[in-house]
Amino acid sequence: KVKSVSISGMHITNKPLVVHYTFEIPDYVTINQNKIYINLNLDRYLQDININPDRKIPYEADMPLSVSYVYTLKIPPAYLPINIPQEKHHADSLIDYNLTYSTGMENVVLTKNIRTHYLLVFPHQFETLGRSTSDLNK
Repeated sequence: KVKSVSISGMHITNKPLVVHYTFEIPDYVTINQNKIYINLNLDRYLQDININPDRKIPYEADMPLSVSYVYTLKIPPAYLPINIPQEKHHADSLIDYNLTYSTGMENVVLTKNIRTHYLLVFPHQFETLGRSTSDLNK
């Protein structure tokens, strides 16, 4: 449920457009005994790329992209963040990404930066792109 949306930089052509959402996701929590697990990797960016392995022609993208996402989870009083995932880094000729986590007493923050480098993905690169996007969205 989206609670609010704000946009800044819409009319500034030399700076990135920034969209800030505040939202609630009901039932996005897994509870096991006395522990609560939450996956902050909410957006499955590039998950839609589904290339048929028998395809003979290149996959075409509209443009190379560079995107950043920041997810902040507020920690309720009396809870402590533990078992924070390790940072994840990947770089190849098609895509680079970094997922970094930071913690404080009141929140956990996931910062995800993704950059694609392709306009065309050739058949010999399909498997590489598939592995890269699959790992990104775990």
